[in-house]
Amino acid sequence: MSKTLRECLNDFNGSDESFSAMVKAAIELNGQTSDNTRIVANEFEVAESTVTRWANGTARPHPRLRGVVAKGLERLFFPRASP
Repeated sequence: MSKTLRECLNDFNGSDESFSAMVKAAIELNGQTSDNTRIVANEFEVAESTVTRWANGTARPHPRLRGVVAKGLERLFFPRASP
């Protein structure tokens, strides 16, 4: 069984495997794969095909940027309520 996006964010350790699992969970969230792929691509200003390659593990950003992507996915899919 696949992990949820929340679980993947909590387990993210910067490795190739944890990065791919996190992106895959994000784009598969609520069964909205194509919409979520487009949302993630727009957020990080990359092509939708790049997001798909991140999720498949065939490509990934520089290790220093993976944390930025993790924080961005959390902000995108789990926004905090305004005070």
